Amino acid sequence: MRGDTTYGSFMQKVPAINLFQCLNPLRLAGPIFDKELRVASRRRRLYVLRFGYVALLVLLFLRLWFLMLRSGQAGGGVFQVSRLGELGKGIVLAVLWLQFLSGQILAAVLLSDAIGAEVRQRTLDVLFVTPIRSLQIVMGKLLSKLLQLVSLLAISLPVLAVVRVFGGVPWGSVIAGLCVTLSASLFGGALSLLLSISSRHFYHAVLTVGLSFIVIWGLVPLVLGHLASAQCIAGTTVTFLLGLTNPFVVMADLTRGILTGVGGMGLSAAWPRHCLFLLGSAGILLAWSDWRVRRIALRVAPLRVPETTTEAGARHWGAPRAIRPVTGSPIVWKERCRPLF
Repeated sequence: MRGDTTYGSFMQKVPAINLFQCLNPLRLAGPIFDKELRVASRRRRLYVLRFGYVALLVLLFLRLWFLMLRSGQAGGGVFQVSRLGELGKGIVLAVLWLQFLSGQILAAVLLSDAIGAEVRQRTLDVLFVTPIRSLQIVMGKLLSKLLQLVSLLAISLPVLAVVRVFGGVPWGSVIAGLCVTLSASLFGGALSLLLSISSRHFYHAVLTVGLSFIVIWGLVPLVLGHLASAQCIAGTTVTFLLGLTNPFVVMADLTRGILTGVGGMGLSAAWPRHCLFLLGSAGILLAWSDWRVRRIALRVAPLRVPETTTEAGARHWGAPRAIRPVTGSPIVWKERCRPLF
């Protein structure tokens, strides 16, 4: 009876387990997401990057603190206390702009060799003989790198929470700056992932993303500004387009709103629309990347090695070595097979 009861309770839980697996958002990433996280955890550059980011935050905080103390030496204690609000604004703005710039740069660098390395090493066609889909490859690469970026940006959240005690900066502006940073980083990462498919080396994708940012975020606003000054386009239309597409314009307006308390061009309340636009653009880039990955997988075919070459290689290198069986954990077994130095 006890066994029947246990079996009945298990069968009742099966539909709930299947529903949870279907609704799990990580199902889109597949096993590529887990594999990329395991590989990244064994790389030194991630830890060096975190240490450098924390060191930069500390230096920035100390620099602003010393500037505040130097400017307040002539006044008394009451004057220095009144300067804490200005110090809080300066630190929050510096951290937000540091996150904004470093997030886009790191997203472009981390994803610049996501698919290109698989194509060069001829492992992309191997992945397609498994049940892994092209969308899972693209999403697994993107989410694994973005998770590293989010964990890096989350280091500065305690600094923002502590400095917020000084006053002068509303939480709405801080949240708006973080959302703009994440959406711009996601767009830059999706663009870098798309360009990595056709780039022979990772720095080709990084340079192409940099040139694209200069054209989209820098050259296009200049052209629109000249057209508005020549009265070819209405100024309100240019303001709307820049507030919708350009994250630098939105961040500049948020900065002006934090310093003065009022948004400069009325864009402070329009940042959700801007974030949704960048998210939609990133979705289009990811769909394009998925389509290109499937085309490459169909185009790339494993090369057939001639028998004469195989025989010559066997005579040169001697008899093939015996296959070493995998014992225990595959990851631990692989690390033990690698040389120490």
